[in-house]
Amino acid sequence: MPMKPSEYSVLIIASLATALWALTAPGCGSSEKSGQPVEEKVPSAAPKINPVPALLSSPPKPRNNAAVTVKKSPPAIPHTKVKGVGSVRERKQFTMLAVGDLMAQPRLLTAMEDEPQNWSRAFGDFAVSFAGARVAFGNLETPITHSAWSDAERKKNLLAPAPAFMAGLDMIRGLKQTGFTVLSVANNHILDQGPRGLARTLALLKAENLHAIGAAPGGESPLTVIDTGGFRVGFMAFAAFTNVRQKTFKLSDYTINFMNENEPSEVKRAAALVKKYRAGVDLLVVSVHWGWEFNNWPTVHQRRAATALMEGGADVILGHHPHVLQGADYYNTRRGVRGFVIYSMGNALSAMGIHDLSDYRKEAAGRNDSVVLTLTVTHTKGGAPLVEASYAPAFSLPYRQNSEQRYAYVDLRQEIERRKAAGTCMVKALDTCAALNYRLEAVGKIFKNLPLTSPIP
Repeated sequence: MPMKPSEYSVLIIASLATALWALTAPGCGSSEKSGQPVEEKVPSAAPKINPVPALLSSPPKPRNNAAVTVKKSPPAIPHTKVKGVGSVRERKQFTMLAVGDLMAQPRLLTAMEDEPQNWSRAFGDFAVSFAGARVAFGNLETPITHSAWSDAERKKNLLAPAPAFMAGLDMIRGLKQTGFTVLSVANNHILDQGPRGLARTLALLKAENLHAIGAAPGGESPLTVIDTGGFRVGFMAFAAFTNVRQKTFKLSDYTINFMNENEPSEVKRAAALVKKYRAGVDLLVVSVHWGWEFNNWPTVHQRRAATALMEGGADVILGHHPHVLQGADYYNTRRGVRGFVIYSMGNALSAMGIHDLSDYRKEAAGRNDSVVLTLTVTHTKGGAPLVEASYAPAFSLPYRQNSEQRYAYVDLRQEIERRKAAGTCMVKALDTCAALNYRLEAVGKIFKNLPLTSPIP
């Protein structure tokens, strides 16, 4: 039966209303009731909330006696609405930099020649970035001491065949000149030279006005607080293990914060500790030494531990130990705060990977890949801190100077442009610009959900 004119009008209006709703409705195509992540509207400068299941699409095989074989991604972390950030006049903002493992292999120490300026010079591409940051973090993967354990003490107490590191005062003075302010000592190598090495390290860091987190004399608070101009930033750090034989070694006068992400009881205890200290700061940053070495995928245990720590009160989680890059992501917690986690920042300056750029396609070159993470933190009166992350693709570049092995921590983009401008891309038969671009693309694939920081000319 033909419709009346009035019925046509109703049909047209209804169709237009449906189309308009489809175009403008927030979160169209997803529902909180479905249990799937809901993308929230955030300021345009912030990257989209984009969980990283791709990182677990090809999980690595368990190492040693790993408790669980990863067969599928863990349940999605629930997303809730992020609290507002208030007016511009209410905002307080600061910038923080973070890098991964600061290593002390003998080859690297030889290249630095016991000179602090050689350490700071190696970070030259990022000098401006460090100078502009209120806080700069790194994981100090070595004791700072020359009072080494004897061979007998090492044999008795250290796990074999793990290397035993140590470095001199020039390293931390060079890191201080670079602009580092906070160094985690909660890692598997901090007891490589025993209790004396740990005590000496903490004393020297304090003397240089550098904040050590993750270990302290017994009885001291595990929280370190830095005032960045009216903004109280708290730091805590945890290590999954150290390289000492736990059954024969006892640490009586000092406390190291431990959290093995594979042990639910330890994760629960760490999350409770985080919750205890969160109330006293505006932002809580938690450093975690965890994961499987040389794997570019965070494990299901890392992801679950990250969730527990963020629900407990961590606003930022800085991961390290795998010596290669892993992914990063934002999560909206049940607390109503959007947290940020980077599972592994890889090695910062190190001599752990390749020692000649011609090996750029080898798997070991991933140990040279790195990032300098920039966190812009905005805090508002009565609101939650808003953390926005970006990164600079970095690389521990091996090179020769007067036939001596050297290393520089370079911004891959800048290094490529320098060589192109100077016409020095071709070295013998190797196109070094193409080699560096290969590493640049490798880093970009891992952090494709984060924006790049602007390169410093």
